[in-house]
Amino acid sequence: MKSELYGMFEADQGERQSHPPVGTSEYRELRTRDAECCQRVAELMAAGEILRCAQDDKAGHYHLASSYSGFD
Repeated sequence: MKSELYGMFEADQGERQSHPPVGTSEYRELRTRDAECCQRVAELMAAGEILRCAQDDKAGHYHLASSYSGFD
């Protein structure tokens, strides 16, 4: 699970390197991926996986916050 959370973090950060302009189809696609990521993080939290990851790896807190931030 730790690698999944880190992978989501890396993908999110990579997409932010050249953020598409608001209102474009690329921007809407980005927001769709953001929502999917948020949903997956919520599933991991509900299953207790986030807590286990955070106990094993304090960097997990940072990756969680980064992956979960900015959602509506």
